[in-house]
Amino acid sequence: MGVQKKKKKEEKNLRRFSSYLKTRLKLGAI
Repeated sequence: MGVQKKKKKEEKNLRRFSSYLKTRLKLGAI
């Protein structure tokens, strides 16, 4: 059960990180 929770948290962080990267790419493209 604890492992499942940890995996969910990692997925959330990964999504946030990828959206952060996309934002950086947009800013760099300007």
